[in-house]
Amino acid sequence: MSKAPSVTRRLVVAIAVPLVLFFALTVAVLDNVFREQAALALRQELEQQIVALVTDAQMDRAGHVEVPTLAPDSRLSRSGSGQYALVRNQHGLMLWHSPSMEDVTLDAGPGMEPGQSTFFYRQVIGGAQLAILSRGLQWEYSAGRSADLTFSVAEDTSTQQARLWQLRRRMVGGFSTLAALLLAALGWQLHRALEPVRRLEQEIGEVESGTRAALSAGYPRELAGVAGSLNTLLSSERVRIARYRDSLGNLAHGLKTPLAVIRAALSGGGTVGVAVDQEIDRITRIVDHQLQRAAGSGGASLGQARCYACMRRRICRSILRLSRRPHSSAMPVI
Repeated sequence: MSKAPSVTRRLVVAIAVPLVLFFALTVAVLDNVFREQAALALRQELEQQIVALVTDAQMDRAGHVEVPTLAPDSRLSRSGSGQYALVRNQHGLMLWHSPSMEDVTLDAGPGMEPGQSTFFYRQVIGGAQLAILSRGLQWEYSAGRSADLTFSVAEDTSTQQARLWQLRRRMVGGFSTLAALLLAALGWQLHRALEPVRRLEQEIGEVESGTRAALSAGYPRELAGVAGSLNTLLSSERVRIARYRDSLGNLAHGLKTPLAVIRAALSGGGTVGVAVDQEIDRITRIVDHQLQRAAGSGGASLGQARCYACMRRRICRSILRLSRRPHSSAMPVI
């Protein structure tokens, strides 16, 4: 039979499961908040890039767009820098793109109507993910002449994803450490709180093995009543056993004389019927009297009266078998 789990283990598991679930839910909520904040910050950065691009862009009468003031140290000036920009007309035809797009094919979606904007993520060749912001503007490039243009800026999210993963690892590590410390502290507190229960279990085992007569005092209020009840039960049991021992001693002493008479009558070889019957009746009365005293003293257990009746019947049957052997000089063992 497998050993039942301890109370300490059950309590630790009962608290650890909701605690771990709470920490996991907290990590998930914080991760979602950080992702939203990172996406918002990235979009604001792309908005600033579009404002700077619109400010620096120029368009001639032929419809060609140029950004002559693009800074040399700008990421838009370096090929493969992870930041890209392009300008398209209302038909989606590319009018200008940043030098960083020389080796990159970027699908920034359809052209935008003036006043419209869109922000989305798209995978490109090589597995990189780009965050793309497009905004439609009505561009007035000369007096009385304007054109609907779409300015798009894209940013590689690899750096952002790396920061998010680093933040996730820190959150998981931090919350895991916190959960482990809390569970360790909880286990230690439970171990101390349940020390009286373990002491009670140990003392009960010592009582069962016979090395202790009663339980000690000094238990907490919740266990003091149980310990007192067990001590009362143990005391009552000791009194009951002592009374049974005395009753059985009296029974054995009372049977000595009738058994001696039966032995003498059987060994004499005379007529023994009447004497044997009288002595058997006497033994029966003694047995009934002593066993009734033992059964009525000290709270007998269930089924004990049946054992006494069986004992009486066995004694009577042994004596009856003895009476049917008048020529035997040996006394059977009862």
